[in-house]
Amino acid sequence: MVRTRHVGVLMVASALAASMIVPASAAEDEEAGNNLSFPVIWAEADGRPTIPGVMGVESFKGEILPGTLDPDSAVDCFGAVQKDVKNSWQAESMDAAPGHTVNVIDWGDNLEVKDWKIGKPVRVETGLYDTTLDATMDRYEMCYISGQGQTEKWGAKVSTDNPSATASVLASTEAMVFTAGARLTIQRIADPTKVTWDAASHQWVGAGAIAPVFNSAVHEKSSDGPGSYGAELNVQGKIIYGYNWSTDGLFNGEYRLTYSLDGATGSFLGSGTSLVGATILASEEGEEEAALISPREGSSPNSANQAVVLGDQELTYIDVALSGGQDPPPIDDGDGGGTTPPPSGGGTTTPPPATSSPGTGAPGGAQAGAGPGEGAGPVGITTPAQLLAQKRQTARIRAPKSAAFKVGTMLVLTKKPVKTSAGVTVRWRATEASEDNCTVRVRNGRATAEMIKAGTCRVIAFAPAPSPEFLRFRETRTYRVTG
Repeated sequence: MVRTRHVGVLMVASALAASMIVPASAAEDEEAGNNLSFPVIWAEADGRPTIPGVMGVESFKGEILPGTLDPDSAVDCFGAVQKDVKNSWQAESMDAAPGHTVNVIDWGDNLEVKDWKIGKPVRVETGLYDTTLDATMDRYEMCYISGQGQTEKWGAKVSTDNPSATASVLASTEAMVFTAGARLTIQRIADPTKVTWDAASHQWVGAGAIAPVFNSAVHEKSSDGPGSYGAELNVQGKIIYGYNWSTDGLFNGEYRLTYSLDGATGSFLGSGTSLVGATILASEEGEEEAALISPREGSSPNSANQAVVLGDQELTYIDVALSGGQDPPPIDDGDGGGTTPPPSGGGTTTPPPATSSPGTGAPGGAQAGAGPGEGAGPVGITTPAQLLAQKRQTARIRAPKSAAFKVGTMLVLTKKPVKTSAGVTVRWRATEASEDNCTVRVRNGRATAEMIKAGTCRVIAFAPAPSPEFLRFRETRTYRVTG
């Protein structure tokens, strides 16, 4: 149901909601921020980001521009633009009830839809949703104005393009969730079969894990800026968790981006929400977006990276490949594995803790039986029997394993999407050493390799592990390109 609210009329809120009002912080001479448009549930009392305006008070005396309901919509609208001190509104917010849980997790589409080149900055965003509200909460409908990515401009949907505008307010059955216990860990995983999650140090440990290039929580944030991790209001007016990941100087490989919730640690009393039972929100990117992606950066949404939820461990992760740089040195497969230092750049490095042998209990003196984030030991696949039970993904690839082709030949690698035995779509890429000799293109699952220069063309068919029970899929095809 859409409701219309007039400018300057104070919303009548419940006593609980009223207690959650965040005072206005932006003065006329300060830089304006984004306004809260989507309801939010506060999991803890402390650590909340500053939100402009006051809940229920609106002012649309600033810039109002024409737009559409979203970038792909043909429905016209007017939007009172964000980041204008004369445009102010604030959606409903409230405290989380005891035992609150998140049920939907949203990873940024840019992570789900493609892999990335080393040297390119990667935006890492995660959002938490509660889609099971007992009662609806007020949210402001938004109007897309222009731009994409960092240039994107949105505004609150209003009835007209003058200060007498009225806002479109919806009764939402969903809300975002804020917790200062949110943590981001980024580390290269050389072998996912040889890693376990250590809740005490908030990282993957074992012979297959490299020391994190970034490991920080919202409650640890000491300053703003591109090198910090925190909660923020995006241009659509939603509370999300964001980090600008610099990939300069990193090695090639699969990097695991892990979003976890801290338990009690130091002065932080622990997250007031949980990921138990949560699921992943599917990427909204379409085929048109895939067509804009360089073949050297990724492929189609049908070959997206697969986000995984381990709710009982209060974490979710997504593996993203980086290429275009140097290959990493070999790592030690013994008990001390996983200690190869990353190259310079890319964030704060945390050395891995001392670990016990698989299946023998907690690492580094952690107490057995402790709750999440409070000395809990490694979890996941740790015993030989569990490793033996893992399944290596298989896929039937009809492209020849080796052959010679003349320059200009267009070789069809797959005519349509090919899925592995675990149900993951196979992706293709040319190796870094082959990129001058051949180019791989993927469109709607049809993969081709064009021979462009005499030499060696080596292409790789691969698929990430969709869960801890499966291993990655990888096959290599090597072709000779003749003049």
